[in-house]
Amino acid sequence: MKIKKIKVPLYRVNFWIVIAKDFDLANKHYKIDLEAPPLDHGQSATSYLDHGKHLVMVIVRENYRDDPGVIAHEASHLTDYVFEMRNILHDLSNDEPYAYLLEWFMDEMWKFCSQKRAKKKDIK
Repeated sequence: MKIKKIKVPLYRVNFWIVIAKDFDLANKHYKIDLEAPPLDHGQSATSYLDHGKHLVMVIVRENYRDDPGVIAHEASHLTDYVFEMRNILHDLSNDEPYAYLLEWFMDEMWKFCSQKRAKKKDIK
């Protein structure tokens, strides 16, 4: 299991990216009950860990498709969670704060997943 903890600037929220062989391993490690999507459907899930500490987590299957759409999907959930935790309304007439945070999550997750892909290729 590969894990990276990242502090979200400005919003004072932590999030974890976890790449695991299966969701059960991550659930056991973090003492959570995040439901895994069916293998033929989903490769990732995003959830709060602890509302009191404002922690969120993304779990990605170890063999996920090299697909930026998967990362964008989860980044959207993360952005929604941060806005919800901080009581920020998504203003559709001024969506720059949302767009910047979404972009930041995308960049952080893409970098982490890209590093893991590169290491996998080096091993082979």
